[in-house]
Amino acid sequence: MTNMAEPRFARSLLLACAAPVVWALHFAAIYGFNGIVCARPDWDWNWLGMQATTLGLVGAGVLALALLAAFARKAWVHGGRGGSHAFIAWFGAGLAALAAVAVVYETATVWLVPACG
Repeated sequence: MTNMAEPRFARSLLLACAAPVVWALHFAAIYGFNGIVCARPDWDWNWLGMQATTLGLVGAGVLALALLAAFARKAWVHGGRGGSHAFIAWFGAGLAALAAVAVVYETATVWLVPACG
């Protein structure tokens, strides 16, 4: 008989692997958005002196970092039970930190490289 308070394997696996999924969605979204806006130069409007591509990429980065922080916190809270839950907490938080570094690295290129060259 299983304890209903224990999280199921699928839920724990999804929680642990949510960070790479967020990173992959961020990666696809920013490159897709940048490609579409660069293909249609008349869509690249300015607002407060910033181009639409810059605003979109920074906004996607902030959203991805917020989601990664939420998933890392949730993994850490569930890891307080000890045993395999502690491993899942460390694994989930570590993947979230690694994905956050990747998101920051991708977003930082907004200020280093022109979006549509």
